[in-house]
Amino acid sequence: MKRVGRTNLKPKEVIRRAKVTVTSRDILKILEKTKTIRDRKVKWVLDAYHAIKTTICRREFCPVTFYGYIKTGKFVKITDVHLIAKRCGIPSRVCDEVTNAADQINFPALRKKLLKATGLLEQARKNGEKI
Repeated sequence: MKRVGRTNLKPKEVIRRAKVTVTSRDILKILEKTKTIRDRKVKWVLDAYHAIKTTICRREFCPVTFYGYIKTGKFVKITDVHLIAKRCGIPSRVCDEVTNAADQINFPALRKKLLKATGLLEQARKNGEKI
């Protein structure tokens, strides 16, 4: 037992948790599995710019913010994607990849997987998207 100051109190033990890095596969699994939130069906849509979004209780979510909402229970605006990614342990590189794929910027293979997980693959093909 170490002496702390002038008392015989034990110093607090530091508990270290293993940091779990989230991959794009983890995000895809959550998107596929989650069908309802608060007894309401989750319906994913392609907006006018062909970006993947959903609306729950008048709040818009992209795939990364939706994952963060499921994990933390806190709502973050679509513009603050990196904030929720940091809270959930998503590396910034993965966050950028998923966000860009959802917005149809680069990453065609990941875009196809996102569309398949959200059930929008057929709609994207009807809109003329080459996948």
